[in-house]
Amino acid sequence: MIRCPRVFSPAWFSLLAICVSTSSAQHNAISPAIAAPISIYSEDSVSGAPLSETRALHEVEQLARLKTEGVHFDYDLISVPAFGIDSPMLRPEGWPDGTRTWIEKCQSIGVRPGLQIDGNSLTPPELAAALQTWYDRGVRLFDFKALNPAPAKSTQSDDADRSAAALRDALRTFRERNRDAVLLVPSGETGAAHSPANADFASHVDAAGIGGFTILSTDPARLVANPEANVWRSIDIQRDAAVRRFEQAGIPLAQIESPGFTASRAADLSLHAWKSEFLLSMARGGWVNAMHGDLSLIEESDARWMARAQKVFLGLQEQGHVHSFGGAAGSSDPYGFVGADTRGAIYVVVNPSGKVTTMDLPQSETGESAWGAGRVQFRDNGYIPHLKVNSLTLGPGQMAMVGYGAYSAPAYNLGIEQDVVIPQSVEELDADFHSSSPGALEASLNPPIEGVLRVIVRPRKSDGISTNGRAAGRTVTLDATQSGRPIPIRLDAGNSGAGDPSWVVGEIDVNDLTPGVPLLLKAQSSGPHPPELEGSAYAVVD
Repeated sequence: MIRCPRVFSPAWFSLLAICVSTSSAQHNAISPAIAAPISIYSEDSVSGAPLSETRALHEVEQLARLKTEGVHFDYDLISVPAFGIDSPMLRPEGWPDGTRTWIEKCQSIGVRPGLQIDGNSLTPPELAAALQTWYDRGVRLFDFKALNPAPAKSTQSDDADRSAAALRDALRTFRERNRDAVLLVPSGETGAAHSPANADFASHVDAAGIGGFTILSTDPARLVANPEANVWRSIDIQRDAAVRRFEQAGIPLAQIESPGFTASRAADLSLHAWKSEFLLSMARGGWVNAMHGDLSLIEESDARWMARAQKVFLGLQEQGHVHSFGGAAGSSDPYGFVGADTRGAIYVVVNPSGKVTTMDLPQSETGESAWGAGRVQFRDNGYIPHLKVNSLTLGPGQMAMVGYGAYSAPAYNLGIEQDVVIPQSVEELDADFHSSSPGALEASLNPPIEGVLRVIVRPRKSDGISTNGRAAGRTVTLDATQSGRPIPIRLDAGNSGAGDPSWVVGEIDVNDLTPGVPLLLKAQSSGPHPPELEGSAYAVVD
């Protein structure tokens, strides 16, 4: 058994990842296919329109702008089905110069071109030849969203072993000939990358044996499981939960690809709650760090902030000492990610519950303090987290970053997430929520005398909802009346997309209420087979 030292020292930090209280299935995975974590800009998520040469070149200009402010990019990844994996010389509509200008522009700013491809349509020899042609034109990253090519035309057999062996030999030969090429190979595990073809390939071919790096992509976040007053935080929590489920099932964090960071416009046409999203995307520990969206939204000052965060977390990822800790994925218990090296440790912690919560950050087996003075280096606006040695108190739905050792220095202070405001006080109210009919919920309560009344309504967890929350056509509505008078509710609906069971978080300003008069709340779940609902109410003071 490894014993954690009782003193705060560089050696203690180097052992921290082993000593923290995490699942026994968690472990490091450093692949010879990638020398260090990589940072990718993926142009497939900028908009729903097909990618054109004009837009691709515009994003390369944005990459150059951000790089001058210190933001790190290794690859510019595009997906252009119109070219065909074996037809790099084509000039389809929207690409008058083919990929030549795009490749040259990438190379001129020190970013390597990458191609997202479907490897299922070609035989192994054809696929290897196509990869070589693209490599010779300058492409260095090949992201296989599917990889199980058709059997060789010379054989009538569909034997999986023979097909996998041919593919393995072809890719291994290509990789040995082109040592700086990076092959991202989808895992056969469950997740967004899962398909029968991928599973079949993964069961017969070891990605490391062909010089590839296996990645497991998580499903996109769905606003179904974690009702939060801030919808952006709900997305953060669900992305964290997806990564942590895979880690706790034995998949190394290094090989888990979360959706990454997306620069997108909010209703006011600006970035919203982006700093916490960016920190969490880095803190999850995946070696494939993706960025999406409209890079022109990122101002120079924001880019310098991103560069500071990147420098810290890419270094911790490379050490391989990043783990999750805390409550089970998807629960209401606080959780986080910790990265450590010989200089210190950084904890990124989230409280997904609706109340102020205190948790102990993982420490030595002896339970004795070996921490020194830590510092909260980033937090949401509003409630100020309290840190005492390794005990951290967070407000409801709050995220914070804590540094120890060298990372407790002022130089690592990343400021405040202005767009997520955590209340100073949250007190659960005595409200008798009860079912009045199928899919309906009612409650009568005495409203608070200050602040706002927050109401959360969600489907019951025991209602048979699957882990990804899919259930077609469900929505939840919430109404409030006082002495028969309708009361305005500010809603943050969890059902942002059709096909997902909904939750709602509603807030009522006490200035709209008559003191001492009971308030009647009614919620209704619509759609086929409406689930039973559960509710809670809180007095919130900002």
